Amino acid sequence: MLRFLANLTFLFKEYSFLERFDMAKSIGFTSVEFKFPEPFNIGPVEAQLKKNGLKPYLFNFPVDIQAVGGRGIANNPERQKEFQLGVKQAIEAASQLGVKSINFFCGTRIASYTEEEMWDTLVSNLKYASDELKLHDMKLTIEPLNHYDNPDIFIDSTAKGLKLHKAIGRSNMFVQLDIYHARQEGEDVFEILEKHLPAIGHIQVADHPGRHQPGTGEIEMVKLLNMIEASDYEGFVSLEYIPVSDTRSSLEWFRENGYDLSSD
Repeated sequence: MLRFLANLTFLFKEYSFLERFDMAKSIGFTSVEFKFPEPFNIGPVEAQLKKNGLKPYLFNFPVDIQAVGGRGIANNPERQKEFQLGVKQAIEAASQLGVKSINFFCGTRIASYTEEEMWDTLVSNLKYASDELKLHDMKLTIEPLNHYDNPDIFIDSTAKGLKLHKAIGRSNMFVQLDIYHARQEGEDVFEILEKHLPAIGHIQVADHPGRHQPGTGEIEMVKLLNMIEASDYEGFVSLEYIPVSDTRSSLEWFRENGYDLSSD
């Protein structure tokens, strides 16, 4: 059975961040994810999770130490000590909230460094982060972002993410497959799932173009979800899209197609 979760950074933006936990519960979600809860204190987030009986699955590497634009510092040779500090902060926050997966952005290109220098730094940093997370039984994912929406992004395709996965070689490190970003890069998401599923640690869905809810674009989303359900994938399917109109209305597509939004 498919297990869905709500990305509270994208959904329920009609409400304040802390109110979104209440809304997710009211819809029937039992699991959520979000960007690192800055500038919100972890305490109120923890309280909202407990109040609503929600399980937090994933957040991103701490945004307060990320490069301009929030696209990461993992490939920056000048900021490796800062990166390591961020790993410590992320693990502390994840331990407090009960989060078992942390997502890392891989940074943007830096004119003063070669591709090889940035790649070697990225591999070194992610090996370090994977090893540290493993000590706490946590998973690391990296998220390729398309270069159209994210100019100069260093890892801009699932293909490059898979190359990085092979270079890291850690059992708790995976690639996050964001369906929208992959399609924006012209990748075949069905082929990726068929050939590379063991390397995929998390899946996020949004239609293409537009990054709106399923049914608004060209992706055969029912076919895609059926393929995921029939596969050996055991993780969550995150709803990370920009709702057309309000969030509640956008979720009707799932109910109309027979999907249960509860992850239990």
